[in-house]
Amino acid sequence: MDKMDETIKFRLAGIESLQFAVFPEAAQSGEIGGGRFELDYELTPAEQIVSVIPKLTFIAGTDPIAVLEFAVDFYVQKENWPTLQQGDLYVLPLYFVRHLATIAIGIGRGIFHEKLQREGTFRELIWPLMDLTAALTEEVVIAPETE
Repeated sequence: MDKMDETIKFRLAGIESLQFAVFPEAAQSGEIGGGRFELDYELTPAEQIVSVIPKLTFIAGTDPIAVLEFAVDFYVQKENWPTLQQGDLYVLPLYFVRHLATIAIGIGRGIFHEKLQREGTFRELIWPLMDLTAALTEEVVIAPETE
């Protein structure tokens, strides 16, 4: 199921900052040059929620100078939720993963901007371009957590 004609209807359900830290002393240790980007996903089947959890770490030299991790929750329309289930697993189609990640990254840019306005040292820090088409190349398969 990786066809755009099998549209999964959803809406934004919530945004939460999970981690934000800046390390001004580390910024003095070297030239700011890139960073690490991680992307995770979680599901809350009882509420039909897909959470996209990006984490961005900026690096100066070899040290982290800023970290932002946040969660963006998307409510999947009740009629579409079963299309994500395949046996005991949930499968998020590639087009859907890319779409949700793109929205989440845009939200993250706003969070980052707002938080850095209070940090004079980092106001000029630029969130790098992210090629999500190249970074996300497979559907995401998630096993539900057991209690």
